[in-house]
Amino acid sequence: IREVAWAAFQLLTPRQQPFFNASEKMYPIRRETAALLRSPCVPRSIGKTGFTATCGKLGWSTSCVVHSPFQNKSHAESMRQLLLTRPHEWDGALSVHQSVCDADFFVSYQATWGAMPIEPKSLPACLHPREPGGLYASSGRRRLGGRKPVLWVVNGCGLHEMEFCDARRHALPQNVLARFSLEQLHKSVVYQPVGGGFLMRRSKRFKGECATIDAGQVAAKEIEWLRAHGVRHYAYEALALQFAPLLFDSIHFMDYWIPCKKAFPEM
Repeated sequence: IREVAWAAFQLLTPRQQPFFNASEKMYPIRRETAALLRSPCVPRSIGKTGFTATCGKLGWSTSCVVHSPFQNKSHAESMRQLLLTRPHEWDGALSVHQSVCDADFFVSYQATWGAMPIEPKSLPACLHPREPGGLYASSGRRRLGGRKPVLWVVNGCGLHEMEFCDARRHALPQNVLARFSLEQLHKSVVYQPVGGGFLMRRSKRFKGECATIDAGQVAAKEIEWLRAHGVRHYAYEALALQFAPLLFDSIHFMDYWIPCKKAFPEM
């Protein structure tokens, strides 16, 4: 999803000028670092912790301000450690910057490493549905009447749950999407089933009863539930298999810790 979010940000803002929010201490604010925001690969400072980009009118030569989801580096590191070592203690709260309330549109990414229920109500109040169970949407500062619905692109953390050999691997979308209403599931969610991870099995990162498991088995269970509940999704397991030679670690087409020249952001 990190890759999807970064690609979406680049595709949606070809004419906009992105820059880091200068009032935050999480990101570098020197002028030359703005070039990082036009890299085809997600920068380390963003990929490790997440981001929210709030932008002016779509397609116009306006600005996009990139915000950190965290208060400071200590907060970011504590969250990283929580998700990396105790992912099932995460409360599902998202860290989307309040500035989305004044933006024409926004793109936000947050890492999760366990199949815990996302809490949609943790979004800023300006995005909340007007009716119970309705769609989350942005009104924008200058938009009169109309609202732009929030599109959720969600992954169930399949490879992590396979590595933990956690029982949640059998019910990833059921867990992750448990707090979404039926209308939200049908109209505003696109789900990415698990895929890749070929070398994880070979390197014996899957233990116990999960030692012989593969992503296709887990993805099949995800897709069965998604189809039964009318949730849109795409066949990522098949895509990862088709383009497996471009996954430099069998998991990522690009990532924040690998040099961009060794990755395939074109995917």
